[in-house]
Amino acid sequence: MIVFLAPDEELFATATAALSEAHPDIRIEQGLLSAGVRRARELARSGTEIIISRGGTASAIKEAIPDLIVVEVPITGFDILRAVDQARHYGRNIGVVAFPSMVIGIECLPAILDVELRHYLIQSEFEAESRVLQAFREGADVVVGGVITSKEGKKHNIPHVLIRSGAEGILQATLEARRIAEARLLEKLKGTLFRTVLDYSYEGVVSVDQNHRIVIFNPVASRITGVTVPDALGKPIGQILPRLN
Repeated sequence: MIVFLAPDEELFATATAALSEAHPDIRIEQGLLSAGVRRARELARSGTEIIISRGGTASAIKEAIPDLIVVEVPITGFDILRAVDQARHYGRNIGVVAFPSMVIGIECLPAILDVELRHYLIQSEFEAESRVLQAFREGADVVVGGVITSKEGKKHNIPHVLIRSGAEGILQATLEARRIAEARLLEKLKGTLFRTVLDYSYEGVVSVDQNHRIVIFNPVASRITGVTVPDALGKPIGQILPRLN
């Protein structure tokens, strides 16, 4: 199953509009950063294999649940351009308070839009408040960033602009998630077919990994050696078949 986990209500609404017709089977939920991680854990336990999310929430899920596949909604050049263009109405000095993955390519905009950009990159949600306040202490007229940056700007009643994801990035991430899901399904089918061939083979089949531990031990090998399959798997080949040591 694929789930789109939106960090905020606006992205939730944008994703709903973008996916409702082309991808109606994609489930859409909401969860920001640590709350998103908690929800992702629950979804993974219930069978979700792929999560689509954005920015810091996507990064937090990847770090906290390494076995879960996370596809990040890309921040497109248009998304960044729109945000910086909106921000310059507050003044020329713009502080960028965001996760690194959200502002790739932003360096080219100062010359195009006649603004000054200063980066205050964050690695976790807990750094956002101090970095937003630092940006204004150092002369920023406005801060640009993700949902957590906007929340801190609103909290301290200071100018802020949210980098919004458009439908283009959402659809791009969804197609990538589908390609991954299809590839995983194909691998599962191949694995099932391979296991069926092994199980019904007339010959004993034993395979080991680079550490000489058994990774394949079919039923015929079990009958020949008198060792059950569970007892053989993961064991050193020399322990199960001493003559091959």
